[in-house]
Amino acid sequence: MNQTNIGEKYGVSQYRFPHCYDLKASAFTLYCGADARTLEFRGKTAAALDGAERAYECLKIEQDIYFILLGDTAAVLDLKEKTAVLSEPGGYVFGSLEKGGKTLCFTDDAMDGTRVRWVFGVGRYTDHAYLSGGKALADWAPGFGETEQAMRCVHIRDGIYLADVRGKAPEGSCAPRGTDRLLLLEDYDHMLAVGCAMGGGNVLVSGYAKI
Repeated sequence: MNQTNIGEKYGVSQYRFPHCYDLKASAFTLYCGADARTLEFRGKTAAALDGAERAYECLKIEQDIYFILLGDTAAVLDLKEKTAVLSEPGGYVFGSLEKGGKTLCFTDDAMDGTRVRWVFGVGRYTDHAYLSGGKALADWAPGFGETEQAMRCVHIRDGIYLADVRGKAPEGSCAPRGTDRLLLLEDYDHMLAVGCAMGGGNVLVSGYAKI
């Protein structure tokens, strides 16, 4: 077990779930208002978004709910509810996996007042306190003091939220060097999360909640 308290390589991905290959050989159309996007999984590591091939990694948080990283784009697919969320460099796209189906949106207050420590490995964690008005207080191990950061939240399904917290991780923290965003798919029924630390190499993470 790697117990060095650094953010490189397997630092915050120490407890990461195994890669999930459920979606290989699957293809989806994302209906986003008047537009349609295509997402095709061509194997265990190759995918295509709107026809452009990309490498991908996938983690599963709950039955039929997947977090997918495709380079600089992240996606959440809920195959039961037929909803899709794309987080791209240009912003968010909300879609349905069936024509005329429901789509998701940002929520302002679903997580207000929630405080949680997400533990990613030995000596590796981040503290989050979700506030109103699109703000969060955040800190990284080994502890530098909380700073206010921007936060957006999407309610995926009962008890499951996509939390997007943006702000630079302190130099010397357990976060990968250069991290300025943590995108977590959080399951409050099972107190688990999967997601990605971004800005410092886009590292997939999994963790458990410590309230």
